Amino acid sequence: AMDLDGTRTFNGSSSGAHDGVNPLFLAVESQSAESVRMLVLAGAKNVNAKKGNGMSALLLASALGRVDILKLLLKRL
Repeated sequence: AMDLDGTRTFNGSSSGAHDGVNPLFLAVESQSAESVRMLVLAGAKNVNAKKGNGMSALLLASALGRVDILKLLLKRL
């Protein structure tokens, strides 16, 4: 199972999401401000989780020029 912050739980132990990709990153990647808002309201915390290439949800929103999504993500810092 994957928690909102991008950690996966297997047999009671946690590990980071594969390659830093978590639900919040995927919502930003799809440029869905509504999905990002819902995840933030639900408690998603890991806005700085980085993919293998060093990109985080925060950096991706900035690169995409999505100020609306950036504002939502900055509420989680």
